[in-house]
Amino acid sequence: MFEIQNIETSTFFCEPWPSGLQKISQLVRGILEPFFGPDRLSNINHFYKRKEGQKMMKRLFAVSVLLVLAAAGWVGFRSFAAVVADSDSDENPRQVVEAFYDAYFNSMGDRSSGEFHNPLVEKTYRELPQISPALMERVDAELEASESIAYDPFLCAQDIPGNITVKEVIIDSDLAVVVVETDFVGHRFTVELEQMDAVWKIRAVLCE
Repeated sequence: MFEIQNIETSTFFCEPWPSGLQKISQLVRGILEPFFGPDRLSNINHFYKRKEGQKMMKRLFAVSVLLVLAAAGWVGFRSFAAVVADSDSDENPRQVVEAFYDAYFNSMGDRSSGEFHNPLVEKTYRELPQISPALMERVDAELEASESIAYDPFLCAQDIPGNITVKEVIIDSDLAVVVVETDFVGHRFTVELEQMDAVWKIRAVLCE
């Protein structure tokens, strides 16, 4: 970040500008100073008082504004591209997470009728295609190393929530983060995904 100190707008432009435009002139000076140096930029300021200098400064100002707008446009384009990637893919991270938890809850059976199945004990989670092989192996190892299951690593809870809702989706290239929330008060956790061969897979569930 460029440091700008003691800038007199009246010496940088012919006449003082309104306060809002003064900030723009300061930003322009901060962009130009690393290229021209403070001494040369001061000479340009004095040269600006003549007609030729006025034209030159206008051109430099226009170029600087274009650079600022181009940088802002690039940031906006990246955000737009991430949204398009999320919405146009056959199965985006949101859909993968929702499909996984729908299938995970369905594998438990009808809890109200007493026909409950534990997907961790019965290892039915291994049949769900949304999980990456690496995550499946880690869960297998954790279950084998523990004499009892302290909590569900996919739900980040000891009890089973009534529902799970996707609250936020962040996509960066072939990685994605999905923040989910359950109907337990203040209970939320993060699901990480990775795109493997154009298919999104859950690679980690991070309990907060």
